[in-house]
Amino acid sequence: MDFSAQIKAFRQQHELSQDALAQLLAAKVSGKQTIDTGTISRWERQSNAPSLRNQLYLLRKLGIKATTANLHSQRSDSHAIELLQARYQRFAGLADKPYRHYNPAFSYQILQGVEHFLAEPQLQGFNLRTLGFNVSTAPLAPQLAEVRDLQVYTLLFYHQQQLVSHLAYAIGNTHDMAQLLAQHYQSELPPLLQSEPNGKLLINFSAYASDFAIYLFSAKHLLTRIAADCSIDWYLAHSYINEDWLVQKGLGAQILLRGQPLSSGGIRIGKGRFKALLYATDACSLLASPLSTIDANAIATYGVLHPHAGG
Repeated sequence: MDFSAQIKAFRQQHELSQDALAQLLAAKVSGKQTIDTGTISRWERQSNAPSLRNQLYLLRKLGIKATTANLHSQRSDSHAIELLQARYQRFAGLADKPYRHYNPAFSYQILQGVEHFLAEPQLQGFNLRTLGFNVSTAPLAPQLAEVRDLQVYTLLFYHQQQLVSHLAYAIGNTHDMAQLLAQHYQSELPPLLQSEPNGKLLINFSAYASDFAIYLFSAKHLLTRIAADCSIDWYLAHSYINEDWLVQKGLGAQILLRGQPLSSGGIRIGKGRFKALLYATDACSLLASPLSTIDANAIATYGVLHPHAGG
């Protein structure tokens, strides 16, 4: 169903006039664009339409779950694959040595709750063995307990019963999470997140991909979570790799914090270089991007993933 049909169906289902719907949307979009009765009429007559990103934004503000595929015919995901390959290949020499000559079968397990990430011995041992340091959210644990409606997920990826990759992320109230991050970094965050204080944000706080299939699967998983929860407004992530930033910058990401300056290597920002970035990308820009076209067939080209036995 296209945008105009979804807008009209929502209005009729809730017995709203075009003027009433215009007022409802104007209140929900925080003054980001002018919406009046004439605007609603033009949308329903298909004589005009917002950008794809704004279509997704407006529909999600009405609680309508929508993705690029809902609004347009499915596009080729080749562009998305190229974007992600450019980032992944930065680590390919280290990451995929065990699987370079064939498409492997992986299994995955999804654990809920921050305690699993903090206490999972395989994960902590994996971080130390593979990355050279332990990734731990222990310093954040007391503050995380105060975040409203907090959801924490840890994905563990196995190859022949051996842990080879992971992804850990949290979804929480935007206001509370922004305060938590400001306390953690002892730095005031830009006012960016204040534009949607009643929504949620998803923050990817620990990730490592040992194979391109897992990297694709993780990207698809996060996009699916964002698409399913209409209240998620922002995707936050750390980046230590320049290609990460280039991909996200192309999707409209904005920098929240810059890490330690470097003389060489790291992430290039203008004429400077930095060890790491914390950045935010709005959910609708992600959902309107080529990344939203990744599907199971694309992932199966590089490897097979299935639920972990007993997971």
